[in-house]
Amino acid sequence: MDFSQISDTQRKLLETGKELFSIYGFEGTSLRMIASAAGTNVAAMAFHFKNKENFYSEVLNYVANDMSSYFRSLEPWKNDADSGALSANDAFEVISAIIKEHIHTAIDLPEPAMIRLVYWEQTYAPGGVTPILNTIEKYSEQFLADLLEAFWKDSGISPAESRVISRLINGGIMSLGEHAVFLESAGKRDDPEWVAWVKETIYSFVMATIRGYGEMRRNTLPGK
Repeated sequence: MDFSQISDTQRKLLETGKELFSIYGFEGTSLRMIASAAGTNVAAMAFHFKNKENFYSEVLNYVANDMSSYFRSLEPWKNDADSGALSANDAFEVISAIIKEHIHTAIDLPEPAMIRLVYWEQTYAPGGVTPILNTIEKYSEQFLADLLEAFWKDSGISPAESRVISRLINGGIMSLGEHAVFLESAGKRDDPEWVAWVKETIYSFVMATIRGYGEMRRNTLPGK
């Protein structure tokens, strides 16, 4: 489905499906629930999406498409990383910018429905296809791994190690949407100083970990 060409009704249904599937999962959500919440009827859903399984697949693709739009803006840096054209300093600057943007998105523009859908997608994926996870792995996890390799190029770290650490970082950042919920429950959501402290603390911790791990590996190389 070309999501740039969908009707207002289709978009409303997809947004409603995203929210309800993220809460109740595939089995716990009915088309009647979605139609009612979207202000339409099951016949209209069947007209646009045929059946529940097809609709669920399109909801996952819809979320993955939104994520891809963001990650595609990073393509120039990704191409440089893939070609080995990035210096260690350049790679570190790009890593820093990406981490800051991820934290901003998670704290200032939280998408808890997307985070929950990642879980539900692993629980049930029509035909075994997982578009959200595939997008994360392609554009975020592998890209950060390539950047980490460029930054750590003289440390002896393997691509497999970089991929594991990238997954660890990305998994932590994805869960930051829950930190936004924590800020609300703690009554701190509207305290700009507190929010800034949370974001800076997370950023500093992640970047210190990246620098420290590379240094540790350099110190374990033969001859050190």
